Amino acid sequence: MMHLHEPIIVNVSFPDQESAIQISKYLLENKLVACAQISPIESYYTWQGNFESCKEYKASFKTVHQFWPKIEPIILQKHPYEVPEILAVPIIEVTQSYLEWMLAELGLSGKDIDV
Repeated sequence: MMHLHEPIIVNVSFPDQESAIQISKYLLENKLVACAQISPIESYYTWQGNFESCKEYKASFKTVHQFWPKIEPIILQKHPYEVPEILAVPIIEVTQSYLEWMLAELGLSGKDIDV
């Protein structure tokens, strides 16, 4: 059963820390995400038929599914990659107190939420 404020994590990889921070701040300031975590990663993939590896930064954004239609186009517009990795993953379980905090940060009501 999908809740109105179903929590999700949006994972996005970036070529550098600066672009990850810039988009994170924008999403936080506009109350589209409650939290952004940025970590260095090493990625391996194929691109245009060639094996590639590079150092990147991964941002994990905590938000709710109803904000996905706003978040995706913002990331696509501001992201430096031609084809950025943008993955929305449902949060299967979450503590009630963390969910209530998330919803409060997003300007949403935590009332009537059953975890």
